[in-house]
Amino acid sequence: MIHASNDIPASSLVDREKIRELKFTYCDALDHADIDALVSLFTPDAIYNLGKFGTYRGHEQIRELLAGLLATFSLTSHTPTVGKIEVRENEATAIWKALVAMQPMPSDGAAQPKLAFIDYYDKMVRHDRQWLFNEIALDFRGEWPIGA
Repeated sequence: MIHASNDIPASSLVDREKIRELKFTYCDALDHADIDALVSLFTPDAIYNLGKFGTYRGHEQIRELLAGLLATFSLTSHTPTVGKIEVRENEATAIWKALVAMQPMPSDGAAQPKLAFIDYYDKMVRHDRQWLFNEIALDFRGEWPIGA
């Protein structure tokens, strides 16, 4: 087996890249409000944990949550960091820091765009030869108005 210079198996490096692609696909689907694509990235028993804003389980609850959240914004742009990824056989964890620019839907006047600071704590499993989210936990660290 080919090993990288720091003794990480090449298969682990491939898995890490696939997990980065999974996170990119998640962010892209969020930014295009593609609910079907988003839900397809989760295992059927997945958990979406928003801390004090609630915990959602399974495809149906996650679909309702994301559809409701995305309906409140006319535009979002998720920009995650590279993240720290650990792979163990058919399970993986990742920590990402993300900046999310958001333009709320106008209601009773002009809505103020904002920049949110979010830490993601993800758990993934290999399911039918592909990586899927089994849990996403978000820590909203704060937000900043844009253009104020």
